[in-house]
Amino acid sequence: MSAAIERSAPPQHPAPAAGRAAPFHGRPGAPASRAPRSLVGAARATSGAAARTLVVFALAHLAILATDSAMRRDLGAWNVFAMIEAQRLVPALGEHPLAPALSACLALAVFGLALARGARGAPPGTAPGAGRNGHGAAVIARPPTPAFAPWLAPPDGRAAARFRPGATAALGVAAAGVGAHMASLALVERMVPHFPAVPDVLQARLPYVNFGAWGEMAFVGFAALVTAHLLRRQRGSVPAIVVALGVFYALRGLFLLLLPLGSPPTAPALDERFVLYPYAAHAYFPGGHTGLMTVLSLAVHDTRRRRALLAATAAFAFGTVLARTHYTADALGGALFGYAVVCWSRRHLAGFAPAPRGGAPLAVPAGAAAAAPASRAARVGDGARRNGGAR
Repeated sequence: MSAAIERSAPPQHPAPAAGRAAPFHGRPGAPASRAPRSLVGAARATSGAAARTLVVFALAHLAILATDSAMRRDLGAWNVFAMIEAQRLVPALGEHPLAPALSACLALAVFGLALARGARGAPPGTAPGAGRNGHGAAVIARPPTPAFAPWLAPPDGRAAARFRPGATAALGVAAAGVGAHMASLALVERMVPHFPAVPDVLQARLPYVNFGAWGEMAFVGFAALVTAHLLRRQRGSVPAIVVALGVFYALRGLFLLLLPLGSPPTAPALDERFVLYPYAAHAYFPGGHTGLMTVLSLAVHDTRRRRALLAATAAFAFGTVLARTHYTADALGGALFGYAVVCWSRRHLAGFAPAPRGGAPLAVPAGAAAAAPASRAARVGDGARRNGGAR
């Protein structure tokens, strides 16, 4: 009788341990579990089909534009704002003379962000948002694309989670930054009728010195000297430095757009000065020469060379104040702004900051690090047993 009761009683399963989900003992493929999975699968299939449909229509649209441009020999149809029908909301985006330049800047910016996003990706072997499935097994994705493997390789132990740009991405970011900078200056030229002059207390008490072309030659020589040093001694950090310069010029363009200042009160007319760059009547804060030289100086890893370059940058900044090509605030603001970009680059761009002294630490896989104490304990236990057997 007791044996029959034991056979008829349902099996008792042990309680799950703390932090572990209870085991699933239902029949595989039951309707309760099949319905949610079928709905999720149908939703994924529908969204994938919709995405592929949009891609087909976009490719067809680009093919029609390419054919029309080739027949009419007109590139005006390749306006990104017109492609996305943005002129329906803002008509100036399709009719303004600066629309092609802004369209090119937008295309380069979106391409750079997409390229950076694809390069960063997820950690090797793990999909974004990967977790565990219903049975507690880890969901592991396939390895990252080999084309992005050099981007994910950190230059030192401190930069494992930072973005390592390549040459193509660096040039794209730099082109987008310079394009945004020039587009901001051109937009200010058309929108602002008058550029006010701001009193400068320090500059009013300094003599006027006309450096002329020699000042620009000194700047070009500085840039050439630093570039030669970087290509010879720090070739691996050049892409990160180019990205930093692109970020600097893009943000400077934003400042120039919001702060349209005129020439200093004590400065001579533009016709009487040596002017090499466009929009010199309102391209002041922050100083572009000083900021660029600050970024290049702080990008040099050698301490003595970096200090010498910073001294040259300070002398050049003071020269811009004497020549009335910049306000005193422009020189100080350019140096501080360049330093801020350098701090951001050291934190987010792998290869910009120098490697730690003594060489980069060796990267130990997590599994090997966890197994190391156990292996040492096993060796100690084996030694103790051997010693005990000998005695």
